[in-house]
Amino acid sequence: MSSPAKAGLVFFGAVSAAVSHEMRNALAALNENAGLLGDFVLASAKGRPVDPARVETVNGRVARFVSKADALLTSFSRLAHSTDQDHQVVDVQDIADDVVTLCGRLILARGREVQVAAQPGGTVNTSPFFARLLLWRCLEAALADEGQQAPLIIAVARSAGGAQIRISSGGDEDLWQRRGIPGELELELCALALSTIAVDRRTGEMTITWDSRNG
Repeated sequence: MSSPAKAGLVFFGAVSAAVSHEMRNALAALNENAGLLGDFVLASAKGRPVDPARVETVNGRVARFVSKADALLTSFSRLAHSTDQDHQVVDVQDIADDVVTLCGRLILARGREVQVAAQPGGTVNTSPFFARLLLWRCLEAALADEGQQAPLIIAVARSAGGAQIRISSGGDEDLWQRRGIPGELELELCALALSTIAVDRRTGEMTITWDSRNG
């Protein structure tokens, strides 16, 4: 049985490796496009006309790569600082967004789509690191289940006195029971994150709830 500390170390290692790979891809793409811009400069210096539309296209690609890398590093920075204190007041939306952003490559490898529904969330007092780990453990279990292609939907919402993260099962009511979630580790993570976890057996939806009275 894995402990929260060991599971956290494995999670951080997997995320670090994925982020490193994505950043290498971004740097390679930026280097390639920098080369194209250099070719345009050289052509202009030799008196050859340069098509402004081609320059604009390359510039647009560079901007997209920079934006993607910036979002990735922003999420990674929040994860790195999530251990600064045992508990912090954080935005639940950031937790959901960061997990999907940081684990994008791991999600892609499972061949299934994960979507975050944009809804008003709220701030909660929690362990930011273990809250992210808890959400990833649930997602990882769902993604490992074969035979399902429907997207998994993560919905963040306010609740009475707190906030929730709800994870759809893609219409599979027995998913969580089949995957053994929540298990002992997930319940330990809930305690560390000052949250509770429950499964609606009718819809197959899993809900992680933070009650402000628990903080």
